[in-house]
Amino acid sequence: MCRENSTLLSAWSVPLKSKRAVEGYIELIVNGVAVLYDRHWDLVDAFWAYFPGHLYEYASSQEKRVSFMFPDQPIEFTMERYAHQRLRVVVGGTVVLVNEGIFLKAMVNEASYALRWFRRNGIPVGEKNLISLMQESMTLLGYS
Repeated sequence: MCRENSTLLSAWSVPLKSKRAVEGYIELIVNGVAVLYDRHWDLVDAFWAYFPGHLYEYASSQEKRVSFMFPDQPIEFTMERYAHQRLRVVVGGTVVLVNEGIFLKAMVNEASYALRWFRRNGIPVGEKNLISLMQESMTLLGYS
């Protein structure tokens, strides 16, 4: 499965023997910098299933900072507001500075697409609640 977006390109493969986990990678290129790519191979369904909770944690926190680990890799993903509507994204030592609204909307759009794709393909992730949580998070941040 592969889908292109102005900020993100997700790629993943469904294992032939089981639809219980989706292994692959998410390719995230920001301002020409590869933040996520094939070196970050992991459980893509778990990453997207966990992302809404991390986004909510970011949106509802006073300090506007969240840091989490990839599901099966020792890779840290950090989002931190450093100025009005400016976000610092750090993944495994790679740092990019982005417009908060544009970046988060792109991540939410890609997460929503991926979660719906998983449901259509019999991979249970509870996408309706997760999509609602992301929408609530974006409202908290003023990006509804």
